[in-house]
This record gives sequence, C-alpha cells and structure tokens, in this order.
Amino acid sequence: MAVVHDFEEDLTRAEQKAQEHWLHQILEKAFPNFLDTIEVPRDTPLQFVGVDHIVVFHDGSVAYVDHKFRDTHYPDILLEYLNMYDTGKQTPGWIEKQDTITDWLNYVIVPSRTAYLLPFKALQELWLEKKEEWLNYADERRNGFRRVEAKNGSYITVSLAVPTDVLLNQLLDAKKIRWYEPN
Repeated sequence: MAVVHDFEEDLTRAEQKAQEHWLHQILEKAFPNFLDTIEVPRDTPLQFVGVDHIVVFHDGSVAYVDHKFRDTHYPDILLEYLNMYDTGKQTPGWIEKQDTITDWLNYVIVPSRTAYLLPFKALQELWLEKKEEWLNYADERRNGFRRVEAKNGSYITVSLAVPTDVLLNQLLDAKKIRWYEPN
C-alpha cells in the first residue's frame, strides 16, 4: 500500500520550511565561503530544473541547491526514480532527470535537526552505477534497501530508500550538518 501525499500541500510545507532560520544555518555551515541565499519562486524555469535556492559565495560564484525535507527520521535517504500516472504514463523521478542543473541536494531530516548535503551530479553518477544492484537489494529486502511508493493525486512516486551510510561512504564530498535551535 502506497503512502498518500498531496503534492500541493507538500510543496507549501516545503516552501514554509525554506523560510526557516535553520535552513540558512545549514547552508552557512556547509559552505565556508557562504554569503547569502536567493530563494527561487514556485513554478519558475529554475525550479523546474531542480533549483530551490541559489547560494551566493563571497567570491561571486553561486551553487544551485534543491531541498528535500523529511518529517520523520529514517536511517536512509529516498531517491525518487519514477512517477507512474493513472493514465499509464511514466516519467523519471528527480534522481533520473538529465535536465537538472542542481549542484547540491540538501536532504533535511527535520526532527533530528540533521541535513545531508550531497553533490548532485556525483549522486546521479552513483545512482546510474549502482541502480540495478540497489534495486535487487530492495527486492530481496537486503542491507537496509527498500522501495517506497507514495500516492500523489493522479500519480505514484516510486523511490529507493538507500541507507544513509552507504551514500556518505560513496560520496566523498557529502556533508553532514547538524543545526541547533536558539534557547
């Protein structure tokens, strides 16, 4: 049975989380040359290619960040690889999309105040290299891998839950950031 989500409600919650002061904290800790961020508005061309925030650095360069928020702590990171529509149409999930310009995936586990910044192109390369092996692990329920389906109105997103340690051990530039609420 698939978990049921409402895409618009989830997007609104994500936009609210993107306003939180701790998101700024995460990005500031992750990038020593951090200067500021620019939020990308909903339904704009940049957002359609995987950009939620533009991080601006002191030297004038920028990085494109896509945020994924999880409201329950699990020992894994979901990689969304497929969207299946009621009409029979299928489209790639965000890990499979080739038109993204994302530099960093900011995967935030809200309850544990932990964020994982993953270099996106390296993550996609790792996915392509390990996809069949990891999907087999999920089918065999081995090594902490599992498939996760979520109903989103007229379509279902299919993701692979990859143990966090597997990704952190494979992605050398990955960053684990903890943030703290002020008293």
